[in-house]
Amino acid sequence: MIVPVIEDWIKKARQPNDVEIVVTTDGPDQKCKTLMEQIPPTSRIKWHVQPDPPFNCNRGWNLAAAKATGKVLIAISDDFLAPQRVDVGAAVAELGQHLLGMLAQLGRRCERIVRRRKRLRRRLEGCGLRRRLHNRR
Repeated sequence: MIVPVIEDWIKKARQPNDVEIVVTTDGPDQKCKTLMEQIPPTSRIKWHVQPDPPFNCNRGWNLAAAKATGKVLIAISDDFLAPQRVDVGAAVAELGQHLLGMLAQLGRRCERIVRRRKRLRRRLEGCGLRRRLHNRR
């Protein structure tokens, strides 16, 4: 049941060759084991078995995340529908997170500059230099 879903996600990706596919299944699932054995070793689909109870989607997704090599992870299930250009949306989300990090860093730098300027102003006022410099203008 997962193979048509994978094919749909690949078909809807803008750059399907860049999509890494990591599938995890629960240990006792014989249907999945049979399907996994039919996939050739040269396939882009990498299959891993989550062998220990409790068997749930979270444990499977965590195993898939651990085995993945990409930066952007999209967890799917056999009943999730793929949006068009899913890889572009993920890349935009990653870029957005990067930009938010840069903006936060810029904000911290601006705060430091303002604090330094206030300290310098207080020092100048303490020495009387600020008044003398202001009167020269």
